[in-house]
Amino acid sequence: MTPEQLEEAQSLVVNGATYNEIAERMALSPDAVQSHLSADGFLRELRRWRNDEIFAMLQEGKTVREISVVVGLTLGGTRNITSKMRKYAKQK
Repeated sequence: MTPEQLEEAQSLVVNGATYNEIAERMALSPDAVQSHLSADGFLRELRRWRNDEIFAMLQEGKTVREISVVVGLTLGGTRNITSKMRKYAKQK
């Protein structure tokens, strides 16, 4: 993947594209797309940003359902993340 393709893939992910959609557009496999995005640390930063957003919404009193709609995760995935955050906050 060229640096230009990587930048385009990052932009597409931020805008909600799936690995399958990006792979089809760039004539790569979805696994290759994920591998390239992961190798440069982009996915880690994206998760960190998402989790910061989730934490901020929890602090505002938003429900798990409201948070899941905003961050684009399933209700179960959001519930999993928020429960870990709450558990960690209690330990401190």
